[in-house]
Amino acid sequence: MVSRKRVFVTTSHGAGKDHKEKAKAFASEHGYDYVSRQKIEDISRLVNDAYVYVFSKNRILSVFHEGTELFFHPSVAKIRMLNIQHGQPDHLISSLSLDSTTTVLDTTLGLGTEALLIAAFLESGSVTALEKSEHVYNVVRIGLEYYPYRNRWMVEAASRIKLVRSSYKEYFADREDASYDVVYCDPMFEKPKMRSSSINALRPFASSHPPSESDIVQMKRIARKRVVFKVRETDRLFETLLSIGFEYERRTSNDIFFLVAENT
Repeated sequence: MVSRKRVFVTTSHGAGKDHKEKAKAFASEHGYDYVSRQKIEDISRLVNDAYVYVFSKNRILSVFHEGTELFFHPSVAKIRMLNIQHGQPDHLISSLSLDSTTTVLDTTLGLGTEALLIAAFLESGSVTALEKSEHVYNVVRIGLEYYPYRNRWMVEAASRIKLVRSSYKEYFADREDASYDVVYCDPMFEKPKMRSSSINALRPFASSHPPSESDIVQMKRIARKRVVFKVRETDRLFETLLSIGFEYERRTSNDIFFLVAENT
């Protein structure tokens, strides 16, 4: 049996009473160990053998592990929205073919920025976002709720996202046919782009197993309109999707494709 690594919760140096209370409540809710920051001389000594959550003013909640810090920040969604507003195409949004009432299942929440961008276009629709990783789920859930957004569209978009801590394999089992209009999947690339700092930070925490053909069949079953995958041309999943009827919908400026299967 594999032993579970310990999880500590603390605050940044000089944190106020409210941050300490949030940290204590969070630790109690999840069964983690709360430790006063005054008792931790150096977080880096803990993070290889444990997960360390830190409540702070600037980043709300971070988790450290294996020398990496993971935290929520919507900057990528903000940049992409600005590009859209200036007339530039966004291949994800185009591939999803959204209208204001669309219901979307995002099977791979990750850092939450794509779920946030998608939800911005769903005035009366919604995004249900799945995340298997306990620690990614915790950080993004707190981030989406408490981040000090400066744009009204982000506040409204965040309110349309329902987070579910589950793998898609488990979640699909209880879903009826055509439960959502669109199912979206953005699995971790087999060959990472090391210059992507945000994705690199996610890797020690996230599940890297690609979906199987049976998983893809389940996605098509519960999607009323279409299933969309974001994949690299070099991934084995790319050829698998083409072999079972997915087609090129959009291609970015590099080797990343959006592949789509329509349900008619």
